[in-house]
Amino acid sequence: MASDNFQLSRALTHVQLTDLFDPSATLVDGLLNPESLRYSRQVDVGELSPVNWSHSILMYGSTKSASIPLEFYFSTQLTPRAGGAMAALTYYVDFFDSFCFPNERGAAPPPMLVIWPNVMETVLAITNFEADFARFHSSWLKPAAVRVSVQARELRQSFRTAGDHRRGGMRQIDPLIGGYYGAGSPMNLKRGR
Repeated sequence: MASDNFQLSRALTHVQLTDLFDPSATLVDGLLNPESLRYSRQVDVGELSPVNWSHSILMYGSTKSASIPLEFYFSTQLTPRAGGAMAALTYYVDFFDSFCFPNERGAAPPPMLVIWPNVMETVLAITNFEADFARFHSSWLKPAAVRVSVQARELRQSFRTAGDHRRGGMRQIDPLIGGYYGAGSPMNLKRGR
């Protein structure tokens, strides 16, 4: 499990994060905590209780989208930008926070494409964002480290069978992502202008 303490000296692995509809908004120098990658999925199961039966009957309803918590660590010492210059930590915080806002009125926030080689290639909707700044320089009060915590849900629109999931798992992207998402109150995903 990931520690609540910053341990910036540990080995970190690269992951690529992109705005699905705006490939220019890509974070390629993101460092993801490699100690754990956890995701969970719920199955809606109804329970019938027939009168005078010795047991109840379980009935499948649907399979929920995966819930994925991710933690990212950035440090002014460990996170060089292109050309060797150190990035302001607010760059990373603003990048993740931008997935909480729509690109235009009436649309949902953009989905995040996450590519972690050999582990995960999926599209996520951010449902919760938190930034924890730490280790402030005493002379100019700039933070030296930040931990960004993101709660996300997998975006799926096409019907997926058990066989489909066995073949690709979290390493496949739903081909129908985009446009209006889901039924009822849609998650209005629009491609950028």
